[in-house]
Amino acid sequence: MAKQMIYGEEARKKLLDGITAATDAIKVTLGPKARTVVLDRSLVVQQLSMMELQLLKI
Repeated sequence: MAKQMIYGEEARKKLLDGITAATDAIKVTLGPKARTVVLDRSLVVQQLSMMELQLLKI
């Protein structure tokens, strides 16, 4: 996959879109009515690094 460098507002929007997608998938797994979520690897453009996973735990 080719690497693209983006900056400024576009970078912030893409970062927020990724965080929103991750939190939307995670939030349904929490609480007394928790559901199971299955992520299809073919849909994942970029794997989360260990640091990003740690941030999601906060």
